[in-house]
Amino acid sequence: MLARKYEYDPDYGYGYTWEEQQKHREAEQDLKREARRKLHRRLQRRQAVILCGTCLILYALCVFRSHAMYDAGQALVKMRTQEEALRTTNSALKIEVEQLKGPERIRGLASQMLGMSVARENFYVKQNGVKKGNAAIAMANN
Repeated sequence: MLARKYEYDPDYGYGYTWEEQQKHREAEQDLKREARRKLHRRLQRRQAVILCGTCLILYALCVFRSHAMYDAGQALVKMRTQEEALRTTNSALKIEVEQLKGPERIRGLASQMLGMSVARENFYVKQNGVKKGNAAIAMANN
């Protein structure tokens, strides 16, 4: 009869054969590998969640920026339309001011509302064939 060869293993102590110790080591290594795989998967999931979250945040920022640009463009168009309307109104008011400043209107208002009249008007006439000194004759009318 052959005796089994037992070895001392600090992890297991006496009483296990080499094959049994090898099986235990392989089982422990499998457990360690599985634990590492789980940890690796957990890290991969965490990285994927962080990546997706970052992408969503960047997408939201892009949408927000695009919306802000659209609003600014619409405000610019509205301001340009308003500017054009104000320019048109301004030119119409300039024409009206020029008409109101006219001397005929002022004379008409003075004679109608205040009863004023022009004292006299001077007309200057140039005669042909007259020397420089007597070229113009002044006529006064009431």
